[in-house]
Amino acid sequence: MTAEILGREIVIVDRRGRRICRPLLSGFVCPKCGEVLKAYFKTDEPVDIGQQESRTYGQEQFRSLIVTGGQALISETHREYGGLCDLKIYWAPSLRHNLSAWLRKHQPDRSCDTYDVGLTQVMAQRVPGLVPIPDVIGGDVCLLGFDDQAWCPAWDHRSESYEEWNERVEETKNEKLTQLGVVSET
Repeated sequence: MTAEILGREIVIVDRRGRRICRPLLSGFVCPKCGEVLKAYFKTDEPVDIGQQESRTYGQEQFRSLIVTGGQALISETHREYGGLCDLKIYWAPSLRHNLSAWLRKHQPDRSCDTYDVGLTQVMAQRVPGLVPIPDVIGGDVCLLGFDDQAWCPAWDHRSESYEEWNERVEETKNEKLTQLGVVSET
């Protein structure tokens, strides 16, 4: 079974190969692997999701919820560890809240007076490692993806020592945090 978002519809293919199409109310797709992260859709009667599998990973992926006016699918593989594509998702419906949660988790010794600068930079995709994930239907709702690999420069062990790389990591991190309007609390 698979689920994918096509335009303004969610298409679920069940175990028997039947295509079930429903109008999408809201939907988010992982920009790195293309998997459905979260989708809310209209339905008069619940769609039996059963053991819904990821089309990419071939393992159980979705939790299904009945919501007012329809149903929701929420990715289980991206919830905690970023799934197999390693993109960690922050799930609040506001990019401001997601950026704040990311900052508390990954930069606890830093703070931000206003998130306006950071929000603008993230939405313009100017900060490698922080990925805006807008609702495919439109509107102001935006999830945040965090890509550790894009945030931190790779170590070229042939041309630099571990200490030099660590110094470069700190420099790069500080440049990105400055772009976001984040300052050190110490």
